[in-house]
Amino acid sequence: PSEIIFVADAEEDMRVAKKFDAFAIGLTTNIDGERLLSAGANEIADNLHTVLEIIRKV
Repeated sequence: PSEIIFVADAEEDMRVAKKFDAFAIGLTTNIDGERLLSAGANEIADNLHTVLEIIRKV
């Protein structure tokens, strides 16, 4: 599970990612980043390019 990277754009998705001990990236296409962070996101991104940058750092 520690090798899982979960990318999603909903608070419930962030909670699911945490249940599986995944690294959660919140995509802010439809929701405020602070809400995703509060729900458990490790990082937030506003587009897929940023998601790839985060994944390269993990």
